Amino acid sequence: MRKLWGAMSSAAAIAVATANPAWAQEAPADEIAYPASFFAEYSPQTALDIVLRTPGFTLDEGDDVRGFGAAAGNVLIDGARPSVKGDGLEAFLARIPADRVLEVRLIRNAQTAEAQGQALILNIIRRPVETSGAWTAGLEQTGSGPVVPFGSLSFAGAALGFEGSFEVEFVVDETPIRTRRAFSAADGALLANWAERRVERFEQLTLSGDARRPVFGGVLALTASGRVQRFALDRESRIYAFRPAGGAPDGFAPFAQEEDEYGLDFGADYSLSFGDVDAKLVGLVSFESETEEQRDSRRSAAFALVQAQTLASEREALEAVLRSSAAWGLGSAWRFEAAAEVAYNQLDSRLAVTQDLGAGPVPVALPGAATVVEETRGEALLTFAYAPPGRLRFDGALGGETSEIAVSGDAQNSQSFTFFKPRASLSYDLGGGATARLGAERRIGQLDFGDFAASAGLFDGVSAAGNPALGPETAWVYSLDLDWRRDDGFAVTVEAFHEEREGVLEQVALPSGGFGVANAGAATVTGFTVSLDLPLDAVIPGGEFSLYGESSDSVFRDPLTDRDRLLTDFGQSFVEASFRHDPPNLPLSWGLTWRGPSGRTGYRIDEQDLRTDSAQIGGFMETNALFGLRTRLELRNLGTARFQRERRRFTPDRSGTLSGIERRFATYGAVVSLEISDQF
Repeated sequence: MRKLWGAMSSAAAIAVATANPAWAQEAPADEIAYPASFFAEYSPQTALDIVLRTPGFTLDEGDDVRGFGAAAGNVLIDGARPSVKGDGLEAFLARIPADRVLEVRLIRNAQTAEAQGQALILNIIRRPVETSGAWTAGLEQTGSGPVVPFGSLSFAGAALGFEGSFEVEFVVDETPIRTRRAFSAADGALLANWAERRVERFEQLTLSGDARRPVFGGVLALTASGRVQRFALDRESRIYAFRPAGGAPDGFAPFAQEEDEYGLDFGADYSLSFGDVDAKLVGLVSFESETEEQRDSRRSAAFALVQAQTLASEREALEAVLRSSAAWGLGSAWRFEAAAEVAYNQLDSRLAVTQDLGAGPVPVALPGAATVVEETRGEALLTFAYAPPGRLRFDGALGGETSEIAVSGDAQNSQSFTFFKPRASLSYDLGGGATARLGAERRIGQLDFGDFAASAGLFDGVSAAGNPALGPETAWVYSLDLDWRRDDGFAVTVEAFHEEREGVLEQVALPSGGFGVANAGAATVTGFTVSLDLPLDAVIPGGEFSLYGESSDSVFRDPLTDRDRLLTDFGQSFVEASFRHDPPNLPLSWGLTWRGPSGRTGYRIDEQDLRTDSAQIGGFMETNALFGLRTRLELRNLGTARFQRERRRFTPDRSGTLSGIERRFATYGAVVSLEISDQF
């Protein structure tokens, strides 16, 4: 925490010294426009490149939750939210060639429900459609791993009355990792050392597209995407019992894992204006299928089988959403929008685990191994914004949702929930390009359907029972945002927040006799985030410094130990900084990146799991001097990234005595990538 505060203080000092703020200059506080020419020095190829270079803006693709209204990202296209969720927003932006972007408008406290109450959104204004495209091709190597390719091709144009775009993208990544694991007793006595080598390989192919055209006085927009991906992990472990690693091993522990997944997403929306009313109807359907196999074994020094475990799982998820909305104004100061949404979600999960101690494989019983979860949900929302003449403005929302969740299979249960979801914010134009915003809202968490079903991981030797009686987590969230920006690209955004959470999800002992996730009590979360973009032209022509940091704390009364602790997997602080230099009159740019160390702690019934990542340094050089193509050489993880993990096990649970400690030390090699891209 002290290091983070120090970094923030230094950044603030630099900002005061070089930005030369003009607090007395009046400027509209609600909207700042950046023309396409503002980004020309960065040689963007797609709208995504432009979004990532917008001063003081951090792309948020929206929460990966069920439904459409609650999964809002913070980017609009021509004033409307695209009919995509989660990762689909980034793919949508990557399909838009950069030369189709006329300008981007950064909007604070937008008077539209499309913004979903967010303090800052980005609106991309496109030029009239013309045939254009962009492509990217590259090679990448991680450590001593092989050189693997990646690339993408996007195209935009018009045909049969439609205008739209299409993209195909493929990614291959192979990462070799060296790990040392040390097992010790509670008194520190060495039990074993494991020397490991593992290789992780990831492959993904994605096809996506969108199209729109006028229909019956309105506009019909369609989106579709499909992806296929595969992940494979192979681990070779040499076991050295009661001694340091070295010499002939006393045993082996080979492990293999394969995951195959594919997904399909379809979206459609129809917007129509009649009089002063803007109406919109949105439909989304998505389907995902995932299969996984794991094989773990222990073998003697002669490689004879001692014991073995296998895992096989299948999951299929379906979501269908229908949402309608209507927006209208009342005079020049009031804006209203009413929306209603219905959704259906289903997860079908099947898990099988076997154990072989020498007499053949025997099934391992896990509560909730075969589970079907179904949810039917409805939501209604009325948003309103009041912007009278002057510096003050107010916006809010009154809404509610009702849902029914049914669980069948190994366990049966049915639950109904109804929640009230108000939201309000008050913003004030401070002048000089600065605004302040005070907000409060009630958030309803979206359950992970996977927690209703059993899960297991042979790599870590853990399992969890499914819980058919889960309920959503709720929270009252209070925030204060300060945003200050100038026409020269200087921008700083600070947000402080406090959350009062109820029904937080933590692992507990379940009535079934197993351990699994359940609503375990109340917690508070307090923290802040800061984002800074600082032009350095006064001292380094063409230079720019960027900083993003977050720091937070949580307090949860552990029902097992009756002591306060952090929430599971709660990250307390994070800082990343970058420097970029675009020398005037030279067709090149270069930069450095730094990502600070981070850590988080997980809590299971009988285990405390602390994970830390070391700081990471990177750099890049970019030029368009080679045949007019943008060529980028990038280095990441310079000096080798390190990961440490300490698992402290207790008997019979964390309220008991320490029974053993496992420590892991992993190293990742540097990543080198060469990328060439262009537009056509």
